[in-house]
Amino acid sequence: MISSGNEPSLFEYVKDKIEHEWQPDWNMKEERQYRDDLLTFLDKRLKKTHQIGSEDGRGLADIGIDGEIGIELKLDLYSKSEIDRLTGQVVRYLKGRKGYDGIIIVLLGKVSPTVVRDVRYNMREVAKSHEEPDPILGSFRKVQSKKIALIAKSPSKAQVS
Repeated sequence: MISSGNEPSLFEYVKDKIEHEWQPDWNMKEERQYRDDLLTFLDKRLKKTHQIGSEDGRGLADIGIDGEIGIELKLDLYSKSEIDRLTGQVVRYLKGRKGYDGIIIVLLGKVSPTVVRDVRYNMREVAKSHEEPDPILGSFRKVQSKKIALIAKSPSKAQVS
């Protein structure tokens, strides 16, 4: 899937598929089960054109696509320490050995609007720290070099922030 003008980027395509089409089985109890389910879902849509797989190791997201996009899943995120840990993970994913160009965070299960708001705020701050000077205009303008998307899904609704 190569973007050619009117087609969405791979990042936007994956984000849209997760947001609108992926319907997990809410009876699963563990985050890794959701990861495997999402991996199977994405594999069916991307396998012929993209390398997709479960990532293992420090500094790697739960799922990686073409070494460019990292997908991080969190089940029942609720505490400030968990939000701070997620923020640190995203920073490492953007700067680490893989250096993903984009991160899609998928919050699953019981997630309050306050948690979504706090994660969204932290991700805006992370994104700001990854802006680079425009090579043509110098310091007059900055361009966003990394993308971060947040999707919150629960048994009763699905929302993107």
